[in-house]
Parts: sequence; C-alpha cells; structure tokens
Amino acid sequence: MKKYISLIAAAAALVFAACAQIEGTEPGNDATPYVGIYQYNPGSEYNPDNDIAIRITANNKVEEVYYLYEPIEAYTSNLEAKGEAGYAEYVKANGKKADVQVSEFDGAKVFSTILTGIKGSNQIVVAGIGGGASALASTNFVGLSWTTLSKGTFTSVRLAARIGLGAIEATLEKCDQIEGRYRFPDLIAPGYHRVFEVVGGAQKDASGDTFFTVKCANQEIGVEFGSYGMMSARDVATWQGSDDYLVYNYYYPDYNYVCIWTQYNVSAGNLGYGDDIFQGN
Repeated sequence: MKKYISLIAAAAALVFAACAQIEGTEPGNDATPYVGIYQYNPGSEYNPDNDIAIRITANNKVEEVYYLYEPIEAYTSNLEAKGEAGYAEYVKANGKKADVQVSEFDGAKVFSTILTGIKGSNQIVVAGIGGGASALASTNFVGLSWTTLSKGTFTSVRLAARIGLGAIEATLEKCDQIEGRYRFPDLIAPGYHRVFEVVGGAQKDASGDTFFTVKCANQEIGVEFGSYGMMSARDVATWQGSDDYLVYNYYYPDYNYVCIWTQYNVSAGNLGYGDDIFQGN
C-alpha cells in the first residue's frame, strides 16, 4: 500500500509540474503579457517593394497594443538606450494604437493592418502593455528603392508572336538595397515589373567586354491570355530547373544591354520561349 501511495504522489507531482510549465504559454492561462508579430505579402493591389501586411497577436494579459516602424539603426540605438520596458513606453508614445479584436475561444487578441511606403531597412515593433508589465516583438522589413541606369527599348520574340507586342520603351533600374538585383518597372502593364538577378561574378567575353549571367524567376506580366488567365515569364533555366541554360542569359553593364532566354506560360502550360532583349540608349 505504501508503494502505491508513493506512485500516486509522484504522478500528482508530475501533473502539477506540467501545469506549471503550461501556465504562461497558453493564451488564456498566461501570467504576463505576450505579443507576436507576423508579416505577409499585402496583395496584388499593393507594391510589395514598399508595402507589407502585418498581423499582431496578444494574450489575455495585454490591455493595450501599440506598434511602429523605424530604421534599423534607430531601433537598435533606442532599444539599447531605453531597455525593453523603456522601449515599450517609447512605442506607446510614438506609435499607433492597435484596435485589437478579442477571440471568443481563448481570449487572445489579434490585429491586422497594411503598412505602406516603407523605404530602407526598418524594424516593425509591437508593444503589449498590461498589469504594470510589457512585452515586445518585432520583425524586419526592407523597403526597396531603385536607381535608373538607362532608358531604352524592349523587344520580345515570344510576345511578338503571341500578342503582337512590338518594340516598347522601357527603363533599366538597379536595386539600392540588394546587390545584383535589377528590374524593368511597369514593363508591359502598370504595377508589373520584370525583375532579374545576377548569378555569380563578372565575366569577360571573347572581345574583352564585361558581362554578368542573370536569372529571372517566374513572375506575372500583367497581360491576360484569353480564357487561360494571366501570363507569366521566367528564364528557360528556371523553367527547366537546369543552370545549363544560363549561358543564354547575360547583362552587359557597359552597354546597358540585357538578353534573357524567356519562357512564357499560363497556369495551363507553356506558351513558348525566345529572347527578351533590352537595349539601353
């Protein structure tokens, strides 16, 4: 009997320890404030270079929620100078108050919004305050800016055949924040940019001219192809999943010349491939 009593006591102790571990982690059973922040693509009507959707979560110990974003250097300096509690008060004083909604299921609080026009590397910070205590959470977002390298002309073998697109005016831009990223903004339709990336380092051709190999991920072009829906473009190497085809993609910075062997597609399948060429003025 003594042995069984000891086993029961041990089991009770384990249950108590488990409950103690759970307390403070479940939304309806927390001992102190807790907040979380998550970021998402804001949708096609927004500019993903500078706009971001965020979702804030808070437990039932949080009475007020505030948020702001500031350059990463300012965030680091302020947090170091003020400490977490002081920085939470800073967010309250300088940020926006979140209109949180309370879950009927567990008492958790949630809030979603879209931040627009962010430039450079910024820390998005949320502060949860309640019961004389506070909690912080943050996420980083880099808002992109672009520098124009050249105006010029864009031609596409495949688009000429498929939709009758002739030579069009285009602009070549370089990303200020991400080395080796370039784009043709609003190439065929407003809001649809053609982005490509440099792969590897500088090379020399037989004439001694410098060029870079480039790659283009699949991306919508802003043109519907009949009942098949939106057309997308990517380089053939990406389409085939083989870097062997990258030899057909190159960028000559001294001449503002870009050639990408491009495959066009819709959700139903392949629309063909051919050279897309930009020649700067």
